[in-house]
Amino acid sequence: MAAPTNYEIGATYETMTDIRAAGIIEPECDFFEYVELVDLANGQNRGIGLPYAEWHFGFMSSDQYENLRDFCAGISAAIYVAMPDSDNTFKRYSGVLKMPQQYTIRNDRRIDITVKITHLVEIPEPE
Repeated sequence: MAAPTNYEIGATYETMTDIRAAGIIEPECDFFEYVELVDLANGQNRGIGLPYAEWHFGFMSSDQYENLRDFCAGISAAIYVAMPDSDNTFKRYSGVLKMPQQYTIRNDRRIDITVKITHLVEIPEPE
């Protein structure tokens, strides 16, 4: 596979596809290098925990939301994604997709959806 240049999603690495081809709109993405910031005895900080990301959708149609649910039928599921990291470089990751527990439905649209993708592990591109 060539290095990613846009958002991708898949239940497996081999089935990853452009997120738009899966019928899902591109999200706004917040990428976090670590889960928690810890104060050390010397006054410095250390980040601990695996990276995670939050994908924000201002709204999703029912069809788009159901297309996302195809990758996560329950509360969470193993997932493969491509997205920008903190340097805005697209990379592929394995992780756990966690669906929101609450959202607003208005006129057949889900408003302000945020999904978390935790336990991110970068998948190096083959050379």
